[in-house]
Amino acid sequence: GAGPVAAGRPGGRGGEPFGPLRPGQMLRAPLHVDTNALAPDTSEATRNRVVQAMLAGDVSESTRQVLMKAATPQQLLALTLGSPEFQRR
Repeated sequence: GAGPVAAGRPGGRGGEPFGPLRPGQMLRAPLHVDTNALAPDTSEATRNRVVQAMLAGDVSESTRQVLMKAATPQQLLALTLGSPEFQRR
């Protein structure tokens, strides 16, 4: 046999949506985040909460300036995920 097959992963054979797992690889359930609870708006309080939750409070002044430009909560989260501080984690 080819080993366990991960359901839902692209690239499977024989009709399976996912290919065989590599040694040591585990199946993981999808991650669900309540983005409305994390960032209900783009206020300063929300920005500070997002920085604390996602960046452990470690953020440069230039990243803070970029986050202040977020027009929507979704954009605030996207900019946080794309920040150098997050990418280094």
